[in-house]
Amino acid sequence: MKKKSKKGFTLIELIVVIAIMGILAAILVPVISGFINAANEAADNANGRLVYQAAAMYYATHNDATGSVDPGLLQPFTGLSVLPPLKTIPAGDWTITINNDSSITVSYGTKTFNPVTAKFEQPAPSPTPTPGG
Repeated sequence: MKKKSKKGFTLIELIVVIAIMGILAAILVPVISGFINAANEAADNANGRLVYQAAAMYYATHNDATGSVDPGLLQPFTGLSVLPPLKTIPAGDWTITINNDSSITVSYGTKTFNPVTAKFEQPAPSPTPTPGG
């Protein structure tokens, strides 16, 4: 008589494989989400740089412009019909201002783009006046 050979995995082998996959998933999920957050922050900073440079080009063509700039006026310089919303900053609107000293301020929501660091930063709090001073 011929013996039939059994093919397949045992229950223990399947449990070990599932446990190994669970451990790998537990390690990789936080790492991948960190990469996603870093990529979103980099994209937001790139969009801030795009808007800042578009505002600078707008000012170069309109030397006498000061004050608030409608984001729609930057369309010829950005190539975008609407400025993109940012992912890592709470919802807000783009605010572009050309100051009297020819400096440009670009803000989105509660953060302001710093052209030196090329990143969005929390604006410095305004100093509170001291009483009696």
